[in-house]
Amino acid sequence: VTSFEELQEAVYRKNPYGAHITCDCVGIPVSLDNCIRIIAPNGNHLQIACWGSNVEVDLNALFLKEANYITTNSTAVSSWEIGMKLMEEGKVDLVPLMNMEVPLSDWKEGFDAAIGKRKFKVVLLPDNQFEE
Repeated sequence: VTSFEELQEAVYRKNPYGAHITCDCVGIPVSLDNCIRIIAPNGNHLQIACWGSNVEVDLNALFLKEANYITTNSTAVSSWEIGMKLMEEGKVDLVPLMNMEVPLSDWKEGFDAAIGKRKFKVVLLPDNQFEE
């Protein structure tokens, strides 16, 4: 899928009302927007990723669809405390884990970086439309 239109076509083939469940695991505004646009009435959106700043959200779309917006940190609070202590002690270097963004056409480069553990979070950008 390389566009919202292709996503919509694929989802509507299965359910003409939209997706029962959507998940944003990327943390870029267009991902959340696409999830809200494609979610079915009474659907559930799971927000796994977070952003580094405030994000505009079309709450009216969620409201009109009576959709649920569920957030998760996906880790235990104790994990954050341990991680912060390791960073404070200089035992963790986060630079190698920084995000990598590549065009969808370069997906193999992104996959190789993640599989090789050179990058922690790789975002594939269909048609480079997700620039902020």
